[in-house]
Amino acid sequence: MSGALPAVNERLLLRFGALATNVGVWILSTLYQVIRNRDENELRNLAVISRQQEAQLQALRAQINPHFLFNTLNNIYSLAVVKSDKTAEMVLKLSNLLRYVTYEEVGQPVALGREIEHIRQYIDLFQLRSETPLDVTFEVTGDDTTVKVEPMILIPMVENCFKHCDFDTNPGAFVRIQLEINPQAINFKTYNTKNDTDRQKDEVGGVGLDNIRQRLELLYSGRYDLAILNTDTTFEVKLSLSHHE
Repeated sequence: MSGALPAVNERLLLRFGALATNVGVWILSTLYQVIRNRDENELRNLAVISRQQEAQLQALRAQINPHFLFNTLNNIYSLAVVKSDKTAEMVLKLSNLLRYVTYEEVGQPVALGREIEHIRQYIDLFQLRSETPLDVTFEVTGDDTTVKVEPMILIPMVENCFKHCDFDTNPGAFVRIQLEINPQAINFKTYNTKNDTDRQKDEVGGVGLDNIRQRLELLYSGRYDLAILNTDTTFEVKLSLSHHE
């Protein structure tokens, strides 16, 4: 009988070992499935958040584009009424701008040079509506060939600047736009004169800087700084935007 005990103990050890192995495999399998399900849920949640952000960006850009379009069409209309020779040139420049506004995909950065080019187009459009040259300067320093930005991220600031400038009532009115490009960030500034007693420009409403701030938060959260200095006679906006994550 005593010789049979080691064999029994050996069988028990083998069964225990097999049971332990099975339990271990089951635990590992369960943990793997839990982790996999968690990762899949996180991916689904991220996808939902991404779609929501894209939809929000689309909505914000949809607010900008009609606002921009209506202002420019008003300028063209004023030229057409007096049968100005500038009308055809203005329509062509508007067409180029609308192509940029309409066909650039949200969330897909473009070369900064393209944004600069269309800022110049916008300034030209605004200049064309006036019989005399307006006091407007746009200065760019630095290399824009390696930098990309979200399309239409700077132009609304320019539009806001022109919308509120008091060109119609102030002979000394001016707009100053500066863009400084360095390897880490771009620094963009708009500075214009204004007249707070002229509220007619705001009667129809507008997009304004809240829209710009929302887009910046969605696209460049933690990588931008937006500062506004509003006095009785001038309005200044400074944007520092890191183009490296």
